[in-house]
Amino acid sequence: MIGGPLTKGDKKFGMLCFTSLKEDFYKESDLGLFNAFCEQLSVAVSNVLANEQLLEEKRKTEDLLAVTESIANITNGPELVKAIFEKLQKVFPFDEAGLFHLDWENETERDLIVDYVYEATEANKNIQDAAITGWLPMTNLSKKVSKEILVLPIDEFYKRFDHPHFEFTKKVPFTHIIAGPLIQGKQVIGLLYFWSKGKSFESKIALFKSITDQMSVALSNIVANEQLIEEKQFKETLLSVSEAIASIQDRQKLFKVIFERIKPIFP
Repeated sequence: MIGGPLTKGDKKFGMLCFTSLKEDFYKESDLGLFNAFCEQLSVAVSNVLANEQLLEEKRKTEDLLAVTESIANITNGPELVKAIFEKLQKVFPFDEAGLFHLDWENETERDLIVDYVYEATEANKNIQDAAITGWLPMTNLSKKVSKEILVLPIDEFYKRFDHPHFEFTKKVPFTHIIAGPLIQGKQVIGLLYFWSKGKSFESKIALFKSITDQMSVALSNIVANEQLIEEKQFKETLLSVSEAIASIQDRQKLFKVIFERIKPIFP
């Protein structure tokens, strides 16, 4: 056998070996020519690997864009959360996600993944056990992420930001986090977080930005759809109560309607 390394710069990334069934087939005098082969093949293999990596990245990007485009058309909250874990996670690997809706007027936020009670991971169950649901005071972290995409190792993240809500994440062996704003027009309407137990997100910032662009559309659609449903329910409730009250001419019956029909929906 005769063998030697494939190199790129100072880095050895592979090996070239020739074998023969004939005894003493290779001689010391063959090393010069063999090394020349190694140098030429180093360039060729390096180019092949780089091209394969480009093709793989292109395929992943196309798959990701297909998923995010389908996500942008979602108008139902639980359906969006389901798509994040069942579709998006396959083309943009992460171990946990957070999807926040922001209310700047009241400086509050809500995690839609928790609110829609989608038990995708053990970490989500921990959140639900802690009853971290509904609108909560907006954190300094949310205000920071609303201005820029944040990519950090988890230790650095906890040094810079700490909050009681992070107690559940500290129980899970996350190693990296990426977070960024969801923007509608000029208004930041939400935040998207991905947590990883392994690989860093440093090389995926551009892909993450494309995800937040589509997720912004989806969140905007969901918020608008929920407002329409809420307005519809309000009008239906008001009409129902109005019809019940309209024909009443007795004081006791009026009190009964107030306590039995109005009190349950307006405590």
